[in-house]
Order: sequence, then C-alpha cells, then structure tokens
Amino acid sequence: MRLQTILRHSIAPLALLLVTTQAGAQTAPPPAFSWTGFYLGTNRGFGGGDLTPNLGNATSGFIPTAVDTSLVWRMSGWSFGGQLGYNYQLANRLVLGLETDIQWSSVAASSHDAGYSVLSLAGLSAGNQVNTVLSLNQNWFGTTRGRLGYAILDGVLVYATGGVAYSGFDLKSGNTTLTAATGGAPIFMRTYGASSPTAVGFVVGGGVELAISGNLSVQGEYIYQQYPGFTLPLPTIGFGTTTSGVGNFSTNAIGIHMLRFGVNQRFNDPQELLSNPLNSPMITGVLARPVVDWSGFYIGVNGGYGGGVLEPQLTQLNSGSFPGIGLGVPEAVYTQDLAAWRHGGFLAGGQIGYNHQFQNNFIVGVESDFDWSGVSASNHLNSVSFAPSPPTPSLTSTLMRQSIDEDWFGSTRLRLGHTVYERGFAYITGGVVYSQYSLANSGGSATATSVFPFASVTQGRTSAAQIGWGVGAGCEHALNDHWRVRADYLYSEVPALNLPFATVTAGLPTSATFGQINSGTIGTHRLRFGLDYALGPAPMTLFAP
Repeated sequence: MRLQTILRHSIAPLALLLVTTQAGAQTAPPPAFSWTGFYLGTNRGFGGGDLTPNLGNATSGFIPTAVDTSLVWRMSGWSFGGQLGYNYQLANRLVLGLETDIQWSSVAASSHDAGYSVLSLAGLSAGNQVNTVLSLNQNWFGTTRGRLGYAILDGVLVYATGGVAYSGFDLKSGNTTLTAATGGAPIFMRTYGASSPTAVGFVVGGGVELAISGNLSVQGEYIYQQYPGFTLPLPTIGFGTTTSGVGNFSTNAIGIHMLRFGVNQRFNDPQELLSNPLNSPMITGVLARPVVDWSGFYIGVNGGYGGGVLEPQLTQLNSGSFPGIGLGVPEAVYTQDLAAWRHGGFLAGGQIGYNHQFQNNFIVGVESDFDWSGVSASNHLNSVSFAPSPPTPSLTSTLMRQSIDEDWFGSTRLRLGHTVYERGFAYITGGVVYSQYSLANSGGSATATSVFPFASVTQGRTSAAQIGWGVGAGCEHALNDHWRVRADYLYSEVPALNLPFATVTAGLPTSATFGQINSGTIGTHRLRFGLDYALGPAPMTLFAP
C-alpha cells in the first residue's frame, strides 16, 4: 500500500483528536463550562464484526443435488461522515442530548475465490474453472440517538448513547463454473443474485467528549449497530447441460462494532458558523504557547480495533485411485484457488516510551508497545449435500475450518511531533513491527452411498512470529502533571506465511491430498485509544487555564 494512502486514512481524523479541559477544577457548583447548545461536526471510524451467512441450492438434471452450507466470516472497514446535535446541561452536571449522524461506510464481509482444477483419469483429462463471489457490503449508515452524560470535570463529558440505526447494504452471490473434458463439449453453469436492501435496527454505545475551547470539542466513542438479516434468491442456469437450479443466500442478524473519532463546533446562533476562520479556537489554539514539557519517560495502556483484507492462495494435489464400481483407476487432481478475505478484531495492551522536547517545540521520541490481538480472518464452512440419483444416491457432510489469526502484536517506533496547542501535540511515527500468527486448515467430510461409504480428514496447523514495518500518526493531550490521553492510527505489513496440510481418505486407501495455503502479505489497519502516565516531571499546573 502506498504511504500517501496510509497517511490519508490516518492524519486527518487523528489530528482532530487533540483534547483538553478548561478552567481549573472547581468544587462549588455551578460548573464554569456548560455543554448546552447545538453542535455540528465530522467523524471518522473503523470497525467490523462476525457474520454467519447460509447458502442453500438445489439443482436438477443428470445428477440432481441439494446443498445447504453455513459459513462464518469476519467484517471490517472504514466510515466517514458528520453529525448534528443538541445538548442541555443541568445544574447537577447531568447532560441530556440528541444527535443524528450519517456516514459513508466500507465495512464488508466477503469470500472471493478464483480457482481451477485439472483432472487426469485413466488417460483422460478434464479442466474445471470456478469463480465464486459472496459478499455483504455496508454502503452507508446513519443513527438518531439520545445521549445521557455527566460532566466529570469542566470541559470533560462522559456519556452513554442509544437509539435507532438505518443503513444501506449490497448483497451479492455469484458462481460460474466452466468444465471441459477430452472429447466432450464444454459445460458452463452460472448462479447469480444481487440486491441493495435498506435496513433499520438499533445502536448503543458510549464515549468521551472534551472541550478545546468555548465552542470546539473533540470526541472518541464506541457504537454497536445491529440490523435484521437478508435473504437473496439465487437461480442457476446451465449451458451445454440439462442442469438448472434454485437457491438462496441469507444472513443472520448483522452486528457491527465501530470506534470513531470526531470534532464538533458548538453554536447557539447559526451566524457563529460563519465567523472569521482566523479567529477560530482551532487557529488560536495552534498559535498558543505550550504549557507542557513533554520530555521524559512514560508508561500506559491502549485498546482499539484492527483489520483489513487478506488474499490467501491455496494449492493442492490429489493422487490415488478412483473406486468407480469397484475397480481402482489411477487419477490425479491439481487445484489452485485465490481468495480475498476480510480480517478484523479488537486489540488491548500497553506501551512505554521516551520523549524529548526541543525549544522550538519539536518533539522526538521512541516507543515500544505490545498488544493482545483478536484480529482474525476465517473461512468456516458446514455443508450437507444430497444427491438422490438412482442407483447410487449419496449423502455428504463437510466441515471445513480455515483461519489466519493474529495472536499478539508489538512495535518499536520513532515518533516525530510538534506541539499544536497549549496541552497537546501531534506526531507521525514509523518503525519495526512484530506479530505472531496462527494458520489452520482442518476439517473433514463423510459420504454414504448404496455402493461404498468413504470419509476424509484434513489437518494442517502452524504458528510463526513475523517481522515487518509500520507507519502511522497520532496525537496526545496532557490532562495534568502526569496523566495523558492519546489516539493513534498505525498501518503494518508483515511477509506471507505458508501452511502445509494433508487430506487422508478412509475407504480409498491409496488416495491422499497434499497442499499448502499461502497467506499473502498481511496488511493491518489499527485504530487505538490510550492512556499514559508520565514518569518524569511536567511543569504545568493541574488543569491550568
């Protein structure tokens, strides 16, 4: 991925999250700062979740078949949009609010496969090319929510939120198969369905909002959206064959976790939005003299969400015998398959580092972090198929588990930043990353027929630590002499991993399959919140104005 694309995803939303609190902490009510008023803002987020769709299909023709398949996928993607709302602060520091927002979204779950196989059987040969696309894309979403918060300090609001969510999706399922054999005419089959439904569901979450000035604030929040599932009809049409069919692609309830950063401009009169931008609190804050010395060691904790898109490749070779009607016939099958999977999951860990601030307010630092990671990509399949064709009807059950899991993640990076207002600084960062990944390909199938039963078992598992690179950007804000809040974005890449696997078939003693899965380069986006404790002195007064 090009560096400018990475930074475009990161710097803009993160530079906005430069938080501060206002006048000194007062014990006597009423508070010096009030959240009452309208606000208009923008936000940027990253998120995902799990999806368990179902694929059913029944075909008729020379060999009629009924298939039912359950899948497990991961979703991930970005969002970007804006919000409008109103807050009212009571004398007891409770804050009541109403907010509506609308966002573009790239959150998606997909299984894209492009593969081919070549069969050599008793001097005959046949080729089979298959392209499969199964995807669920969230194109946009909006929410209308109530907010209930408490101003724990002047200019610091903690809130819970919930309400209605609405979203537009794209649902697609397609499969094309081209088969050509020696001495025979080619056979082409196509299954396809597409829909763009709109859904209404619910949203809940919570966040923290901090005031930079009297009318500018920034926020970090978590929201969870849930929508009803969908069903997509899937007709199958054959050319060069009498086979045709009908089916459907359906999903369960769609749940999406989202972390978002945002900035809000508060106003009581719309004319305030048209004021001279040179007098805006953002500009005057940047020009203000810093009151924090960022030099010294620090230690902290962080949590967030990460994910991206993987493009693994599977290759395998089957050799052995085909039982036919009781006779062993030599065979060989070579298969290659290219896929595209989404991966995503939560992160949690800690960091330690050192900063040195120069007189010109540039800041140079070094930081190491270490996170537990739940970022994972999976292609799980449970399938049952029935072919009632006489004289040998068959029933086959298949269980497959393919996954690429990040177990832990760490990085050691340089940071180069500059103060941007009294208590905050923004930075860019880059360095080495290290992660451990676990790859697995396991499962099996069992087939019962009136002539012979047989079953197969597939097994392959490996774990390895990989070293790569990471770049990103972030920002920090000092709450007092020691405590600091932060937000950062990091994109990392590590080299590909290989997973050998083998399939052994019982009932066909001379049949065996050997293959491997190559993960492809693993690129991961990470969006994280953090809290640091400065171990060295910081010459500033607690919440000084």
